[in-house]
Amino acid sequence: MTQSREKNRRSRKIVVKSAPIKKSIFEKWKDSNILVGLATYARRFSKNHAILFSLFGTFVLTFPPYFLQQYYQIDRFALKIKEYLPDAGEFLDRYMVIGVFASCVWAFFIIAFYKFLKSIYQENPNGWTEMPTLLLRSIDNIVGTKEQRFSRFLIDLQNSDSPINIGQTFNSITQPASQLNELVQGLHSSMLALLQLENPGEKFTLKVNFAQMQDGYINDIPFHYPNNHSVKTPIHILNKPNSSIRHAANTKSILIIESIKRELDKDSPRFSPNPTRKDEDGSLICYPIFYEKFNSVIFVISIYSDQPHYFKTRFKASYIELLRSFELRMKLEFSLLGIRELSNEQAIQSSVD
Repeated sequence: MTQSREKNRRSRKIVVKSAPIKKSIFEKWKDSNILVGLATYARRFSKNHAILFSLFGTFVLTFPPYFLQQYYQIDRFALKIKEYLPDAGEFLDRYMVIGVFASCVWAFFIIAFYKFLKSIYQENPNGWTEMPTLLLRSIDNIVGTKEQRFSRFLIDLQNSDSPINIGQTFNSITQPASQLNELVQGLHSSMLALLQLENPGEKFTLKVNFAQMQDGYINDIPFHYPNNHSVKTPIHILNKPNSSIRHAANTKSILIIESIKRELDKDSPRFSPNPTRKDEDGSLICYPIFYEKFNSVIFVISIYSDQPHYFKTRFKASYIELLRSFELRMKLEFSLLGIRELSNEQAIQSSVD
């Protein structure tokens, strides 16, 4: 009998009740295997042979302009070049203006190309060095909301002559649904600030949806932020087999879609578009929250930007680092929600008996 009751408790559904509230040519080139391989090799070489890498970089940066300067200013040097490399000498004599101009802008293009290669293998988005500070500020705001609720209730208790009711106290100070909503807003503010640092001056819209899962399907989307941007895609469409949210829940791993339009062009896309919005583009992250005690995904956080390539697969580790800070707190609120519901049910059952 006891085992049966425990089994029913584990399988019990916990419901979160909410309060009313085309890739560019540049990007294709950047993702080409040749450049990725070159960038990876350059990074490995720079780490393993730092001095040689610096010498090689200095040579590539300074030698061509110095060579052209010597060619056009020293006749004996120019004659030797024509002797050993007649075609090169003929070209430099015929296109002298181009040679002089190239020597002036050479350093600019080499430095730009180096930064371009570096951007391919960089592990963190630009500006994300501020993430610890932004996270701390966001979490402090969330904890501050809970602290105010606790302190108000403490003052009410001190000013009341009535005996303390433990069940009423627990229900009053424990508001998991409100805290989950606060966490969604905190995640939105943190991600928005980081994306603004990464893309200064650019305009974009960012949305965060909080999907409640049951048996791999979306049961509800109780919270989203901003509140004035409602969830436009119906749940029955989001529950299709190729839904990005369901894919993240079934694989129990983060899903990053850099361009929704590009994804939809694939034979097996991982995104279910709303038919009325099928021409819209953007980038998307879906992050599942796996609850070990139930051995299932209880929530999926989806973060959408209306600009493609704002989220990139190579920055996966950075996104996970940010989201895990909220994941732990969401698990805590989920546990409190379950305890509250079970306590209320037992209190009702006891009153009936």
